[in-house]
Amino acid sequence: KINSKIIVGIAGAVVVIIAFVLIRAIAGGNSAEKVALKACRSELDGDIKSYYSLIAPPYLDYMVGSGGWYSTDEEFQKVIEEDAAGDYSMMEAVCGTGVKLTYSVYDVTKCEDESQLNRIKSELSSYYNYDSDHIKDAAVVTISVQGYGSEGADNWTIDMSCVKIDRKWYIHRPGFDIY
Repeated sequence: KINSKIIVGIAGAVVVIIAFVLIRAIAGGNSAEKVALKACRSELDGDIKSYYSLIAPPYLDYMVGSGGWYSTDEEFQKVIEEDAAGDYSMMEAVCGTGVKLTYSVYDVTKCEDESQLNRIKSELSSYYNYDSDHIKDAAVVTISVQGYGSEGADNWTIDMSCVKIDRKWYIHRPGFDIY
């Protein structure tokens, strides 16, 4: 026979786990700020596969394949890696060898009204084949990057354009203007 206290304990634990998952989802487990911060960090730290996984799928479909600019994902990732290495080298040239980078969200500009969002939906669907019915929001997140190295320190800001497709935020690599 199973003890009723054990059943109540298990049921209570299940309720707590479900509540935790729901609170995390509602509190921004996937937000424009988190995606932009992770993308910027991944790109400059050379974790290109992680960065690549944050790019909006419609943009990847536009860039890679028979009609895209690149034949394979690996070819596109190589270009991203080379761009990121160039950015890191520039930061190293300013701050000195062994530059360490820290990242923080500096600013977030979200669509203020439906007309701004509709303009971005139109742009993304016209130029990059997004399905505008699935675009739920857009934002430009400015990331502050602080570099510290053997020759000193410096700061940069990087704008990351983010698009919410259905329930998930992604980055849109070429960027867009919210205004």
